[in-house]
Amino acid sequence: MQHGGDKPRRAPWEKPRRAPRIFALILVLAIGCLARSAMAASEQTQRLVRFNEGVVAFVGGRYAEAESIFKALADSDPNDAASLYYLGLTYLQLGDYDRAADTLDRVTRIAPNLLEPAIREEARLDLALAQVGGRNYQAGKTALEQFLAANLGDARSRAIAQFYLGVAAFHLEQYDAAMTALNESERLINELPAGERRGPRKPEMDFYRGLVSW
Repeated sequence: MQHGGDKPRRAPWEKPRRAPRIFALILVLAIGCLARSAMAASEQTQRLVRFNEGVVAFVGGRYAEAESIFKALADSDPNDAASLYYLGLTYLQLGDYDRAADTLDRVTRIAPNLLEPAIREEARLDLALAQVGGRNYQAGKTALEQFLAANLGDARSRAIAQFYLGVAAFHLEQYDAAMTALNESERLINELPAGERRGPRKPEMDFYRGLVSW
């Protein structure tokens, strides 16, 4: 396999913009965290209302508004895993990968009794995507390999992880590993039911496979 010449070093798909796929679970987490807190019922209700307003802003693409809401909630309660997770995702959507990585790392370090396992898994994946997006390829690659080795997430999460593992490996000039990861990502996507095949698309796979085969 030959590699040389002036290759594109960056592509739109290297700039992760991933929305959460577990809104119901996040809401359950938010309610659960508040229920375990020592806050008065009225304050819990106010926080949940603000959290829901942040989610609506996030889903509507109003990321500056979402950032303001989730940051205020997280600053006032560092153990508010739901707000902290959405704040990290908001930074990811904004392309602020350093702050996304810092915030999502904080989510993964929250005490187990305050964080649902599925949320911790999603946060680990999103942290790795932020590292790849911020061109911290070795850290992102290591995190993705650990995510996959632990068999975390569902098939779509693992497909996303394999794709960005391929991207990271490409930039680290580990071309065989990159091709293997890209092919595995496509295989996982193709095994999903037709209505659930969201994630890296074939043109994205082919773009990087073309670079790897250059």
